[in-house]
Amino acid sequence: MGKINGFAQLDPAREALVDEQYSISFGELPPLINKYEQRLRELGISPNCTVGLSISEQIPHVLVCLALLKLRAHQVTLDTRESPQYITTICDRLDVSRVIRLADGFDSASAGLRDFDVTIREGATAEPVLQHDRDPLIFAMTSGTTQGPRIVPYTEHILAQQAMRYDGFNFDRVLALPSIQHDTPKRLRLMSLFRGATSLFYRGNTSTWRDIAQFVADKSVDFLRITILNAVTLSKQPGHRLASTTSIDIGSTHISIGLRKLIQKNLSEHLYVHYGSTESGRIAMTTPDEHDERESVGRPLKGVTVEIIDGNGVPIPAGQIGEIRVRGEGMVSGYHDDPKESARRFRDGWYYPGDLGSMTADGKLIVRGRKDDMMILNGFNIYPAEIERAFERHPEVVAAAAFPIRSRSHGEIPAVAIELAKGSKMTEQALMRYSRDRLGIRCPRKVFIVDRMPRNALGKILTRTIAAMVNGDFVIS
Repeated sequence: MGKINGFAQLDPAREALVDEQYSISFGELPPLINKYEQRLRELGISPNCTVGLSISEQIPHVLVCLALLKLRAHQVTLDTRESPQYITTICDRLDVSRVIRLADGFDSASAGLRDFDVTIREGATAEPVLQHDRDPLIFAMTSGTTQGPRIVPYTEHILAQQAMRYDGFNFDRVLALPSIQHDTPKRLRLMSLFRGATSLFYRGNTSTWRDIAQFVADKSVDFLRITILNAVTLSKQPGHRLASTTSIDIGSTHISIGLRKLIQKNLSEHLYVHYGSTESGRIAMTTPDEHDERESVGRPLKGVTVEIIDGNGVPIPAGQIGEIRVRGEGMVSGYHDDPKESARRFRDGWYYPGDLGSMTADGKLIVRGRKDDMMILNGFNIYPAEIERAFERHPEVVAAAAFPIRSRSHGEIPAVAIELAKGSKMTEQALMRYSRDRLGIRCPRKVFIVDRMPRNALGKILTRTIAAMVNGDFVIS
């Protein structure tokens, strides 16, 4: 909160939070946060207790989040679109004592402080179980194990350290299309405030590029964060290119060169592609002039060290594929209530995201896929990413997802699911021939054409969902 207070004194008129109708300046923000904090205290929320935020409206969500940080209470986002069973599980694991919701009829930042409902969870302990002497925690969810999602605890200080990685990038008015209820865009909004940047919120249809482009122009947005799903949908709607002062940012382990070129052609030539994780924050990022056939995610950012290691933990030369490990300021040190997974992912000051990669001779990182997803066919190591990238260069392929089919005699048989462009007449046999010419022994032995890839809310293809469906019906002995 100290950084926000500092910006309030230096430039009180500067906009902090903006949507289509409302604007809150940095000068207005600290007293507003104080009022929210006082209201939360009146509703029975105290330091060290853990609170669930079930708030879909974006500016109120940010204001409550900041008020909880000032109050020194811990918090977790409870996505209003999740199932009641999932919400209950998260609340039980974190001993959430109260859940904050918005009253019916609440409209963005215009309503008063009385428009919040606080529910006391039945069976919650009277005294907080989580005791932290220093900083209040924000709990984020990331991909899980059989025990459920991994819970990542990070602090305001960690976020401020991650925000420093943007030094040198002149992003002053930041818009993220994904919902505030996703942890990654929520962190981006908070980091924008910690940098003194304006955080903007778009409440319209995120699948209509014309309207988004108009909002971006009207509000002078200079940094637009979108998901892969946004990119696939919006890049097919040419005719509303952004001004040269606006950049687009996408986060993923892999964005094909075809999609990058389409975005630069139809949306904005100023495209950034980054690689990061909930545990470590943003790790590496390309600049608009770095996109080429290698499909890298760019150089490591300020304060981040990336190494590629072999099976013995020894760094290997550029060009060789190995496991990625990361260290730097702004990284968490482990997971909540999961010591086994913490010990596996966090060792000797390094974080191991579980990805394979290689470094180019000029210092750029190429992500080769998940370590656990590597297939071994008759002694050959086959990486799903190399299959996917080969297919994604086909002009009629929208997306590809490679996975293994288990075989008792051969080990793991590479297969791939393909989503074709609308109107394509390509067949599975033709795609097989295409892959043999480009992949040789590593080509998939089976191609499945699907109408639409299953994706999560941020647009990431759910490869394991596809594999589970296929492996249930298709077995190679």
